[in-house]
Amino acid sequence: MKFGSQSEVNQIRSLLLKNPRDAFISQNNVQDQWKELNYSEPPDYKKSLEEYDDFVEILRAYVPEIHFRPQHEQTGLDSIYVQDPLIITDKGAVLCSMGKEKRQAEPSAAGEFMEKLG
Repeated sequence: MKFGSQSEVNQIRSLLLKNPRDAFISQNNVQDQWKELNYSEPPDYKKSLEEYDDFVEILRAYVPEIHFRPQHEQTGLDSIYVQDPLIITDKGAVLCSMGKEKRQAEPSAAGEFMEKLG
């Protein structure tokens, strides 16, 4: 499978996302993490799910292939930002080093998933 994001204008054929169901997990989990991750306020779990489902529905009309990173026990709320731990190139993914301590495991979790995708 070929990945890449070298164009900002070509049609998107394949997309990598992470659903808040798998990043936020629950409102209690959000409450446990939001301050330490420097959020200005805790996300509303239920509202985020509704809005994300609407967002994905719009994307499905235009993007033929959407992959969702799964829940991972070593990642937190910020793992919803799938572009942060990886740089996608024509030759594969480069795993990054994360600045926030709570995000240190994200690159390896993302790398595991990318390997499964091929």
